[in-house]
Amino acid sequence: MKIPMIKNVGGVFCPADEMYLDKLKRFENGGLYEMEFKKTNNPKLHRKLFAFFKFCFEHYSSENSEVECADEAKQFNHFRKRLTILAGFF
Repeated sequence: MKIPMIKNVGGVFCPADEMYLDKLKRFENGGLYEMEFKKTNNPKLHRKLFAFFKFCFEHYSSENSEVECADEAKQFNHFRKRLTILAGFF
């Protein structure tokens, strides 16, 4: 499971978007988990890109996809992957 995270003051990591909160609720408080961190090259550009993706997704009809009955995070990831393929990056 890949969830984009932002480090806040005090070393606390929070999800970059609210739609990933449901996935984080699956983990127990106080549980021990192994994580792998990878910093994106340009976080400012990454935030702008995902804001654009989110804007496009809000105007996108879920009936046009194969995952119309899935949750919002899965629909968004499918939409994002289709956009990157259409842009020529796959």
